[in-house]
Amino acid sequence: MPVARVNGVGDPRLAPYRDVPEPELVRAAGFTRVALTPRQPSETLERYAAGPRSARLALMVGTEGAGLTPAAEAAADVRVSIPMSGDVDSLNLGVALGIALFMLGPRRVFP
Repeated sequence: MPVARVNGVGDPRLAPYRDVPEPELVRAAGFTRVALTPRQPSETLERYAAGPRSARLALMVGTEGAGLTPAAEAAADVRVSIPMSGDVDSLNLGVALGIALFMLGPRRVFP
């Protein structure tokens, strides 16, 4: 599964990423595998971000629409979701990843 794959609108080039065929290798390298999923069981991203957690996180994200495969979700150490309201059941992948990176990045204090 790609660790990070980013491209701009209309730009077919990809930023560097690594295929990790065995998620266990990520864990063996000292990372906590955090799956972003709208499915239960999961805890909210806000709750997970506020609590104690490893400094080394590997975010697992799936495709837009289908999301992570059941096998990928099962391989995660933690499953987190981004709460949504109304009839919306998913977010654009880039938006979801941006929210997660912001919430899980260095803790900042805003004036």
